[in-house]
Amino acid sequence: MDCRGVGWEIMATHTIAVSNQKGGVAKTTTAVNLAAALALENKRVLLIDLDPQANATSGLGIEKVPGSSINAALMDECCLKDLIRPTSISGLDLIPSELELAGVEVELARGDQHLHRLDKILCEVRNSGDYDYILFDCPPSLGILTANAMVAVELLLVPIQCEYFALEGLTTLLRVVEMMRAVNPKLGFIGFLMTMFDSRTRLSEDVVENVRENFKDCVFDVVIPRSVRISEAPGFGEPVVTHAPGTTGAKAYKDLAIEFIARTENEYNKVIQIDQFNQVIIMDHDEWEDDDEEPGVGDATFESESAPVSESESEAESESEAEDESEAEDESEAEDESEAEDESEAEDESEAEDESEAEDEFEAEDEFEAEDEFEAEDEPEAEDEPDRENSVESPGWDTECDGAEEQTPL
Repeated sequence: MDCRGVGWEIMATHTIAVSNQKGGVAKTTTAVNLAAALALENKRVLLIDLDPQANATSGLGIEKVPGSSINAALMDECCLKDLIRPTSISGLDLIPSELELAGVEVELARGDQHLHRLDKILCEVRNSGDYDYILFDCPPSLGILTANAMVAVELLLVPIQCEYFALEGLTTLLRVVEMMRAVNPKLGFIGFLMTMFDSRTRLSEDVVENVRENFKDCVFDVVIPRSVRISEAPGFGEPVVTHAPGTTGAKAYKDLAIEFIARTENEYNKVIQIDQFNQVIIMDHDEWEDDDEEPGVGDATFESESAPVSESESEAESESEAEDESEAEDESEAEDESEAEDESEAEDESEAEDESEAEDEFEAEDEFEAEDEFEAEDEPEAEDEPDRENSVESPGWDTECDGAEEQTPL
């Protein structure tokens, strides 16, 4: 029997991490007020503060006590149930945080299966059926605590401030979630929540329009406005839904709780991916699982071996194989003939080229011999020319000699 009395609904426990690595986007404010609004809708809620700053703890009016955080359970020093504390809101429990949690990341990194530590200690509470929702307020980073939360939960809720700076780290978050899905295949998105909306500025409207254009129905219909009452509520140690229930901010978080419940009851779970062209791809988690599964070779082999084969089918297969072999032989013979023809043509071309080269060489030799003979005929004529010149001058010389010979001594 449910100890909380009449009116409480029994349903499967949903685990949700409220996460965004950028600070100042109303992440803790959303975690606290959504948990409180769900409790006001007769849901049993456990809020786990994973942020060492412990703002969710102080926002619910719980004192920060050393040793009260989830650090002890992560180090196997106690059970997770021993750390649960009730709050002033009926149906809402809290596991507080404190500064000591800041050192747990170093300790977790040294151990084995450090990404599964939170999932391991959460099993007892998650399977107990004591809660409808377990919410995690993650630190504003992508460290080991946030990674542990992504492994332990099934859904992510991402608050986005209505400013362009809040959009810059969104792609990084999506890629990290895609990597964590290899460790936790059931991880998906329940939605993006636009926060700190200022209706007086065009900037807020542009940012909301941009996010809705890219992420479609993954964005919650509810938009959380910028409100002074939301900001001052933690100073009184309570969420705005109980501190100022009639304000626009409180009404927005109550509407968010109703839309949130509807999504979880309809098993809303989206897989969001960024492709190589930076385009957003959105699909249902079930559709993503179907695409990710591939039939194994062993299954196909088992089916082919176990299926009965009739005689007609066997004969048909034999004839088909014989036809395939015949076609393969014909193709092989055709290829051999084609290769032989190609080789014959190549030899003919080679012989023709050799004959052509031989003729060219023979003609060149004939031309060279003809030139040598022509030069040889010209050389004797050139040698005779100097003799003719000597013959012209020699008569004077011979005359003098003759005259000298004719003289006789007295």
